[in-house]
Amino acid sequence: MDDLVNSVLQYEDFYCQALQKEDTDRCKNYVRIFVELAESLTDKEEGSPENIFAYPRLLELLLVCCSHPDYEIIEMVVDFWPALCDSMSLKDERISAVLRNCHSRLIVALWKSCRYDPDGDWLEDKDDDFQSFRRHVWDCVFEMTDIMGYSPSWETLMQLLSTNQSHWDAVESSLFLMSALAEKIPGDDNVLVTPIINALTTLSAPPKLCFQHTVLNLFGHLAQWFGKHPDYTDKALTIIAAALPVAKLSDPASWALQELSQFCRSHLTKYFHQLMSLLTGLDGQGLHEDEMESVSKATINILNEMPSNSQLSCLQELCAIMKRPLEKIIQNSKRPNGAQNGDPGSATQNLHVWLNNMGAVFKYVNSLTRSTSIVILLISRCP
Repeated sequence: MDDLVNSVLQYEDFYCQALQKEDTDRCKNYVRIFVELAESLTDKEEGSPENIFAYPRLLELLLVCCSHPDYEIIEMVVDFWPALCDSMSLKDERISAVLRNCHSRLIVALWKSCRYDPDGDWLEDKDDDFQSFRRHVWDCVFEMTDIMGYSPSWETLMQLLSTNQSHWDAVESSLFLMSALAEKIPGDDNVLVTPIINALTTLSAPPKLCFQHTVLNLFGHLAQWFGKHPDYTDKALTIIAAALPVAKLSDPASWALQELSQFCRSHLTKYFHQLMSLLTGLDGQGLHEDEMESVSKATINILNEMPSNSQLSCLQELCAIMKRPLEKIIQNSKRPNGAQNGDPGSATQNLHVWLNNMGAVFKYVNSLTRSTSIVILLISRCP
């Protein structure tokens, strides 16, 4: 095995030459060889002389590959690291030290590869190759957190953020990878998260839509933490509410609102009527069905936490809001020239969305309220 590994390691110079010549295809071929050899060594029993940790230069080479400027090549390597973390225990101090060093350097490499073009005008496209790559990296970082822990990665990203805070794309990349760690952070943490939230909630004007998109996702993943820190929940909710009417931010904003409503519902009851006003304003905005359902779920989560003597009136208020667009759609459909007042297909789709939202209200409202009010509301509130 030593002869095979040493022979493959000699390809490093050829890989570097191909990199200098920007010969991507040849780089891919070399990387494929490196990864397949590393995977075969990972399968060896821990402590075996043929285990991957017996060849630190190979691990070093894989980290070099993770710094390639072409994210397609990085994507060939990135899946190796969660598999390596999952196959190894951290009981051996030597292996643990090597693995933690590799993991720290990997986070830096992935942070660089996930940075946006600072001069580009980013618009979200879920089918975009770079977005797919970022989601792939996010999944890998999330998966490794179970083995490596959240604290070292968060501290590394915090340091990268602090030393590059004048570059919005560098800050965004740190926040993006932090969101992969956020759900693992205990709610009682007062050291790691607080500086980040303080900075984000005092930003005067976020630089780019993609930056705001990442912040909203981070807030959603930190919902459990916000549940233990109500002083920051108000500030986060203000940012989320401001983003909901923005077409390209409504998706992460509605999801973040739903997540906060699960962990912060008792704190958010005072905002119920403001959410009602917000829901009224979303009528006709063209939100997707899942976005509208997220807002409805958030509202119901908060309603379920309210005193029982006010739940029915609040539920009536919510259904009255959802009744208005339904009535409008039905009235338009009855006009002789109703088909000429808009796209019939669009009207049917809107009808479907609002009916689904009405159904979601009764699906997620607590059983006590449901059993005492559903018949009354169906008779008095539906068009």
